[in-house]
Amino acid sequence: MIDTIDCYNKEQFKYINSLITGNSQPWYSPDMSVMLFPDSILPLQDPQQAVMTFAERYNNQQIKCSLTYDNYISDFQDTVSALGLDADTFWLLLTFCYDYATSVCLNGVVMTSSPKQMIEEFLSNVENLLNDDKTQFKSEPTLTLKVKGKTCTITNERAIWAMLAFIHNGMKNLPKDTNLSIVDGRNEGIFQERTESDSVMIWYFAKLLMNFFEINPQFKSAQRGKQGISYSKYLLISQLIYNTRLSRNENFLLSDETLKGYLKQYKNKEMDTKSDIYW
Repeated sequence: MIDTIDCYNKEQFKYINSLITGNSQPWYSPDMSVMLFPDSILPLQDPQQAVMTFAERYNNQQIKCSLTYDNYISDFQDTVSALGLDADTFWLLLTFCYDYATSVCLNGVVMTSSPKQMIEEFLSNVENLLNDDKTQFKSEPTLTLKVKGKTCTITNERAIWAMLAFIHNGMKNLPKDTNLSIVDGRNEGIFQERTESDSVMIWYFAKLLMNFFEINPQFKSAQRGKQGISYSKYLLISQLIYNTRLSRNENFLLSDETLKGYLKQYKNKEMDTKSDIYW
């Protein structure tokens, strides 16, 4: 059993770091205050901080996962080894994915939209008010600005079209480092709590592990192994879902069809909920 882990041990954390960085180079904001990995599935600014957080939680036994290390080795080592994975390093990866996914879905937070996002959403909603050829409103439009009970209203359709055109063109010409992308939480707060469904949590856990395999294609094997052991990555993840008790549906244990159904159901979902543990 891995009793303690060292967050500075690169070998122990090479799979986790691969997932966090997306095997890509970091992008820095112009003032160097923000570092992001554009190819990463995880919205984390500081990989080392995430690794340190995970190591602390693991060493203090704060991660309440039903799958124990001993059961993992007993049930999954043959499959994991056949895929070319190091069993101990993959154990840390799946434990991290479990902890990250549950923290996002059970106690997650969402950021308040930036001004740029609010304008983009406004323009998107305007399209629902137009006729099929997008040349006219479905009915006579009214545009109202309200400030402390006082209102200012425009009912002229040409004027409203012109204002929308100005907004649309202005958004197209915004510089990438515009301060309209910065969230100002003085009025509404920067974060709001959100809880996702159990099915989303299952899908997200699977998506994290699938992403690891996608960016590390060297770990592959789809043939049937000795003694009837399957080396399918889908079935491995499906059985991990059952053994971690993210689901008690035994169909996850028997085949990967249920998992594929979840992946298909949420294939277009964008996970904007953030972890309240891994910033």
